[in-house]
Amino acid sequence: MPHGAGVLDCDGVVMAVWDDTVAVGADGLTSEDAGTLAERFHPDQAAPPDRVTDAEIAVDLPSARSVIEEMGFASVMRSALTLGGENAGLLFFLWSDEADRETDQTLLKALVRSCESALEFGRETSLSESLPEIDSLALHADTFPALMPAIQRVVSAALGPVGVGLSVYDDESGLLVTTEGSFGLPASVTASYSIDPNDLHSNAARVFETQRPYTSNQVIGDPAIIQNYPIAFGIESMIALPLIVSGRSTGVLMVANKEGGFSSSDVEKALTLTPQISIAVELARLNEAKRFHFASEQVLAELSAATYDPILDLDRFRPVFRWLAAIIRANRLEIVTEDGTVLMYEQPEPLTEQQFDTSHPCGILDGQSLRMRAVRSRGSAFSRTESRLVNEAARLLAEGLARTTTLRHEAELSQHRERQRIADDLHDDVSQLLLSAQKALEPSTELEGAAGESARRATELVHRAEAALRDAIFVLNSSQHTLSEALTEVVSAVNSHWSLEVKLDVDSGVDPFVSSKITGVLARGTREALMNTVKHAGPATSRVIARLVGQNDSHIEVDIVDNGQGADTAAITKTNGHGLTAMRRRVGALGGTVDIDSQPGQGTKVSLRIPLTR
Repeated sequence: MPHGAGVLDCDGVVMAVWDDTVAVGADGLTSEDAGTLAERFHPDQAAPPDRVTDAEIAVDLPSARSVIEEMGFASVMRSALTLGGENAGLLFFLWSDEADRETDQTLLKALVRSCESALEFGRETSLSESLPEIDSLALHADTFPALMPAIQRVVSAALGPVGVGLSVYDDESGLLVTTEGSFGLPASVTASYSIDPNDLHSNAARVFETQRPYTSNQVIGDPAIIQNYPIAFGIESMIALPLIVSGRSTGVLMVANKEGGFSSSDVEKALTLTPQISIAVELARLNEAKRFHFASEQVLAELSAATYDPILDLDRFRPVFRWLAAIIRANRLEIVTEDGTVLMYEQPEPLTEQQFDTSHPCGILDGQSLRMRAVRSRGSAFSRTESRLVNEAARLLAEGLARTTTLRHEAELSQHRERQRIADDLHDDVSQLLLSAQKALEPSTELEGAAGESARRATELVHRAEAALRDAIFVLNSSQHTLSEALTEVVSAVNSHWSLEVKLDVDSGVDPFVSSKITGVLARGTREALMNTVKHAGPATSRVIARLVGQNDSHIEVDIVDNGQGADTAAITKTNGHGLTAMRRRVGALGGTVDIDSQPGQGTKVSLRIPLTR
């Protein structure tokens, strides 16, 4: 009984059996304390019979509170122990703090059944030597890999050396799932052998549905048994036993490969063991469900915390994704774009053959919809609970992406407003001062001699300062534009101010792939090339072409083509004025190139090409 308190997270357990008025205390309770509690509720004492019903979990009468308070406890729950259809005693569960009494009723009832089964086994002299192992099955039920060796020891103690396998009914998938540890094999093998309970060609399915055992000492070749299961696990002789809890089938226990085969007495002994094993299996199933729920809550909490970063970094999610993949037993967990590009993935185990997947939308990044996709290459399809967990993780990631996008847009808007304010100040103040300086210098430029030369030199410097100022104002105004918007603004300004006929041709869909930094460099380069056309091409028309080029649209290219008088390409490259030098420097800083193709009388083509980072 000491383990019972740990199973239910209570502070004390007492089992009282009326046959000999024996009381057993646990976890700090003395035999005297247990005896006092048992005596208080003995049928010959004050406990009303109607308060003790079969397997009823009941809070004690107020009069009993004084008894448990004297023992140092604040709360008690009790249940009848029934043997042979008659009340044989009581099982008490005690808590030191009233607030701590939040017990899973299913788990509590299962433990009561376990104690009843242990008392029954105690009456069977042929199995009395197995009582410690049998009693510890339910109390130590934690995981199926840990439970399977214990079941094998119990069964082998009764039948001799055998192998055991276990198929447990899964409520969500509706399948009998072969548990890890069956016949000593890992989950990578057992997970591939799920059984449909409706397939009555399957021996395990028939045993599950009819709740009747089946024995075969020549399994290989037995027409009543589908052969893939025995061949995979090396089964030559077998007893298939139904596991039943409260009249409901919960699984099938396979006892296999006894030397000399199984007899009818072996079947009877095995059936005597199945009630206790059924309870142990049910407790293990409940514990695994609780662990899944707890782990799910933890991984979602970690994911939620990660998505609250102002700047969302997908690499930070790798540990959480690895954890999530382990919880849902996925071979791969990945985030993919609309075109199938994998942005990140976790692959705890090699993906040998894709069989099952579950996919859920998880937001938008750089204009592309993303999906979170889990892939499992063995076992059964993802359960509803597993799919819901992936869906919730995808929802949290989508919220994080949306939050990051909003913050980025707010920051960009703030920057845009500040840039606009600076541009307006430069235009309204500095530009007007330069214009005033230019007007003031105009009379002096007509003078002869050194004074006139100085005035003309100063006027040229003012012109250059004004041009540089216009360039700065243009960059400030266009920094938040898409590429097509920025090029449209450049072409419009050149057309209106310099009477140059320019046609703009932009491929649809380029904007989502071009960053603001690349947009600014291309817009300034285009403006410089068009200004060179104004200065050197003579009467001409121009065309600006923007498009995605290269393998998988890996580069953005802007071509500025005119039909002016042209020049020798080598001569242009050799001259390499300040504007062209600055253009090459800016484009080169982004890993791009500037190419010029010109021939006398055949116009000029300037190509700006910059690689894209997706």
